[in-house]
Amino acid sequence: MSRTIRWFVLVLLGCLARSAYAGSWSLGAHVSASVVRGDANEGSTGIWGAPSNVLGYQPALRVAWGDAVHKNDVLLDVGGLAIDQPGSNLSLAIATLGYQHAFGTAHSFSPIVDAETGAVREDDAQVSWAPLFGLGAGVRHLIRDDHGAVRIEARWDLVETDHTTGRPRLDSFGIRAGFDLWL
Repeated sequence: MSRTIRWFVLVLLGCLARSAYAGSWSLGAHVSASVVRGDANEGSTGIWGAPSNVLGYQPALRVAWGDAVHKNDVLLDVGGLAIDQPGSNLSLAIATLGYQHAFGTAHSFSPIVDAETGAVREDDAQVSWAPLFGLGAGVRHLIRDDHGAVRIEARWDLVETDHTTGRPRLDSFGIRAGFDLWL
């Protein structure tokens, strides 16, 4: 594990340590629209997913743990795809661990920022792993009686070069919307 990931995890745990006594779970899903570009100027690909999908290097499902008002959340976002047909198969999986902070949680609308890091697993003729990093900023709106929130954010995600398959580094710019049900 890289030094950057270790520091990220330590800082994340430190931010949540003081609020862990009054925490709650949440479950959510994402819808996204993004443009994915390689670093070799070979063009871009527009992707829309409902829910988000790993073909656009975006996870679709979220499990989170946060304080009572979800001002500070630890996020686990995951997604997967498997295609199997005679003579070939393809599978993609993505998992990220992150942190989301909401500002002004006393109001129904509040700005949010998040940072995530994780990995992409691609398996077609050979299995490969690549690190993934992402940042987002947006707004969330509370659902009546604090049962959850809907959110929308602008995102930048980076999938590092895959040396096994020769895939270049990918940058993804887009909009991700979603909902979280607070349990």
